[in-house]
Amino acid sequence: MLKRIHKEQGRLDVLFLNAGIAELTPLGQTREEQVSRLFDTNVKSVFLSVQSAIPYFPENGGSIILSGAWLTKFGAPLLSVVSATKAAVRNFARSFSAALLEKRIRVNCLSPGTIATPLYNRLGLEEAELKHLTECVMPRIPLGRFGTARDCRLRSLSGQ
Repeated sequence: MLKRIHKEQGRLDVLFLNAGIAELTPLGQTREEQVSRLFDTNVKSVFLSVQSAIPYFPENGGSIILSGAWLTKFGAPLLSVVSATKAAVRNFARSFSAALLEKRIRVNCLSPGTIATPLYNRLGLEEAELKHLTECVMPRIPLGRFGTARDCRLRSLSGQ
């Protein structure tokens, strides 16, 4: 993909990495394969993607945006591994930012709150458990509702 962008556009100005999967990982019941799958997808792929993309940015810099999560702000017992992976991504933003300063590549981490996506419904929770999780999370949301993908989309300076 990077080679194609370079061939067709000549450079890469913005890289948005939205890698992420979520699985319930209760302590004492989580399998090693789950931990590996979550870290490979949510952490390793981000690191390797950024590392691969650096040569494609122009000399005058660019922007890398990493997709984090609200989970890094408090303990979520059923999502401890997902939380840890997103904490790693958040730290990547800081570390990459320092490493890429001379190349003038900005690195930021976008950490939205709970977003109503199909991923939320694929956690494997029964309807009552999903309702309980929603009731626990809702008081932490100033907007009073889950966010939507539309809420997260990047808007132009003109507001469109």
